[in-house]
Amino acid sequence: MEIEGRQFSNNRLTLHRKLCGFKQETVKRRLGLSSRSVLSDWENGKTTPSLDQLRDLAKLYKCRPIDLYPDLEEMPGDTNTSDEETEEDETTKEEKCEPHNDDYD
Repeated sequence: MEIEGRQFSNNRLTLHRKLCGFKQETVKRRLGLSSRSVLSDWENGKTTPSLDQLRDLAKLYKCRPIDLYPDLEEMPGDTNTSDEETEEDETTKEEKCEPHNDDYD
């Protein structure tokens, strides 16, 4: 996978989506994607979201872009991806992302 010409070997998109209780259809609708297969391809590492889409995913999942792509060191223009750990960064996803009951199967 590649973001701005850099390769990334893995992502945690599915993990964070499920921690938030979202179905792919919900993420597709909220991000304005053309189809669920776009999200599926991102989650399976077949394609990569744009930087704007990655930021939108992080905002939706209430996390940082680096939480979604651990190999990502720092995104241009992103001030929330510093190497310094904060107390908030150590919060579990269950505490950060509130499940949306209407999005469960």
